[in-house]
Amino acid sequence: MPDYAMEQKNCSHREQICSTRICTLTGYGYLMCQRDKRAITSSLNRAAGQVRGIGQMVEDDRYCIDILHQLHAVKAALSKVEDRVLRSHAACCVEEAMASGDPILQRRKFDELVEVFAKAKL
Repeated sequence: MPDYAMEQKNCSHREQICSTRICTLTGYGYLMCQRDKRAITSSLNRAAGQVRGIGQMVEDDRYCIDILHQLHAVKAALSKVEDRVLRSHAACCVEEAMASGDPILQRRKFDELVEVFAKAKL
């Protein structure tokens, strides 16, 4: 994947400046859309608390089935966070790329989504 230079532009639906760039072959360096950041962070903190609770359940030698139920609950919570991040990305980053009219930026956003969905199949 090519190393693109930093681009800055005013977001069409936000007042702040958005920075979008692709960093290196190791991954993407885009800033997250701020609109859903608080809700996503809150959900992740809740899931982290659930994971700590599961760790305590293991330490306390709780019944395996109870632990498995809690593991399923954490997976479901993380799946919801994943859905929210994806929706946020589509409503923010992808929408901006489409509105920009820049075919290179549009292609980058499309390629990102294809790559994420390809990894999700693993």
